[in-house]
Amino acid sequence: MDQQVFIREIVAHFNLRQPKGNKPTPIYMVVRIGKKQLKFSIGCKIYPSQWDKKTERAFISPMLTELDNKNNFIVNSKISDFLFGFREVLNYICNRPNEVSELENILNKHLKNKGLTRMRKRENALLWLYDDLEKATMKDSSRKDYEQQLNDFEKFCKATNRIPLQWEDITYSLIMEYQEWLMTTTARRYSKRDDRTIGAKIGKVITRLKSAAREGKIDLYQSRINLYEKPKANYLSQDNTFALSEDEINTLYRLKLSGDLEKARDIFIFQLWAGQRFSDLKSISNGIIDRTSLKIKIIQEKGTTPLTIPIFPTALEILNKYDWHLPSMAQSKVNKFLKEIAVRAKLTREHYVTRQHRGNVTSEKRMICDDIASHCARRSFITLMMQKKLLTREEIMSISGHKTDSAFKRYVKLLGDEVADEAIKIFYGDTENQSKTIPQPTGICVSGAADTQNDIHSLYKECVRECVKLEEKFEEQTKRLNTTSQILRLEEQQAAIAQEKYNELREAVCEGYGTELLEAQREGDEISDLLAYYNEP
Repeated sequence: MDQQVFIREIVAHFNLRQPKGNKPTPIYMVVRIGKKQLKFSIGCKIYPSQWDKKTERAFISPMLTELDNKNNFIVNSKISDFLFGFREVLNYICNRPNEVSELENILNKHLKNKGLTRMRKRENALLWLYDDLEKATMKDSSRKDYEQQLNDFEKFCKATNRIPLQWEDITYSLIMEYQEWLMTTTARRYSKRDDRTIGAKIGKVITRLKSAAREGKIDLYQSRINLYEKPKANYLSQDNTFALSEDEINTLYRLKLSGDLEKARDIFIFQLWAGQRFSDLKSISNGIIDRTSLKIKIIQEKGTTPLTIPIFPTALEILNKYDWHLPSMAQSKVNKFLKEIAVRAKLTREHYVTRQHRGNVTSEKRMICDDIASHCARRSFITLMMQKKLLTREEIMSISGHKTDSAFKRYVKLLGDEVADEAIKIFYGDTENQSKTIPQPTGICVSGAADTQNDIHSLYKECVRECVKLEEKFEEQTKRLNTTSQILRLEEQQAAIAQEKYNELREAVCEGYGTELLEAQREGDEISDLLAYYNEP
């Protein structure tokens, strides 16, 4: 059956490849035949600002430079020539209706003689990147992360009218424009994105572009993408993280809750005492559980080495509560519920959050109830074990699965208040109420940091002087004691000599030495008096 063809419905239009760009962009002709669309490049470029979309012609105006008018005149001449050739094809088909089925071939051949070339269907770079990501061998968590970064890159391309994105459009300039777009658009919490976050997002996109380069889709050196450098960060990302203290953990665990809030709290507390990531909780539920020896053997998602986790008393209570099957809940929901739970538990301790935007570093005070999340459990476990010295570093790393000290140290978050309390105990003793027992220095002005520091130095010097005086007094007393001891030893020696002489005289009296008797008796009385003197108490 013959098909109806209405020649007047076959029209040609001229469009710009990048109508919102700032650089000269190619012009192409679009011809629609039924449901099929044919595109031809006319071999000319034009500035988008000098293109009249309604008339599909270039502006010729005295407001433009002579060179711009000349370029635009060439564009309009080519458009007129190609329209004339297009109409010639339509007249040819009208006089030969039996060749209607060959309209596409005739159009291609005739316009080619006019210098018009058929545009090849170009590959959508973003679609290829998505497909390549699906084929890549990686863990599901990593795949989701890369997919999220490609989604953000696609949002940028749509916002800047670059869809469909072509490989030749992906250049160093595009990446820098994407970086600027990330810096100017708001992120969560209605704030600008951090420089460190922006660098990580762009780094993920470039990693996928490297995969395309290995397949010959793009040349990273020709496009100069290899020159890209991430924004330099002037602070460490782990500075913004914190760990819960023992009292805060107990407060959360004792809080009376119900429903999803109770389940989210129990999942968090169990994760804390297991020392694992949230993603490894499934491995714990599916792991080898030895209820007799209270141990669980798992393989972490980020590693392939089996770990043996001891079941601590609190974790054992939670397992018994749920019949050894932890409740299932998405991490995003747990994080959402944790913030509400922390508010109810009044975890309002403040910590500093440092951010960097366009190289400017700022810090603000925030309460931990606003920033608590599931990964805080892992930090709290490691910090608590280190602080209480319940396990050695090597033993903690064998449970947490850390393989390097540098990665492990990022999780140790000794609380500044607790360290300060420990230092105060060293100097003032271990007291329950330090505000009552710690001596308060008098005459100290707290109006300024410099005055306070000077007063502290003065107090320190005074303490040193008192210590020196005490040492001198101690040395003086020691010398006195030594002198007294020497005198007593001398008197004891004299007493011993006198006793010996008395004994000799007594023996002489007993033997009856004639004339010496009276003299001996007299000397004996004197010695007796002397002995009586020394023997007095």
